[in-house]
Amino acid sequence: MSLVAGLDIPPVEAAPVAAHPEGIAYRLVSFFVGRERYLILTNRLDLTPFQVILLYAYRWQVELIFRFLKRSLNGLHLLSQSQEGVTIHFYLGRL
Repeated sequence: MSLVAGLDIPPVEAAPVAAHPEGIAYRLVSFFVGRERYLILTNRLDLTPFQVILLYAYRWQVELIFRFLKRSLNGLHLLSQSQEGVTIHFYLGRL
């Protein structure tokens, strides 16, 4: 078993490569975390199933960070797109 983010993940299975009618190749990666089954459909055929799972986990962490920031800023729209402006906006929202 592999240890990822403190969770025991049993071996993964990847469905054979299939082709979309438009010629796009994809595969289905299936894995369990506890009793929960997850399915990831991907066109990244160059990655191992474990790498696909790790990339998905990293992407999910980014989504959680954005959700946290959105809730922390009470859903305010940023007034500036520069790094300094976003930093100031964030700190003002924390007051």
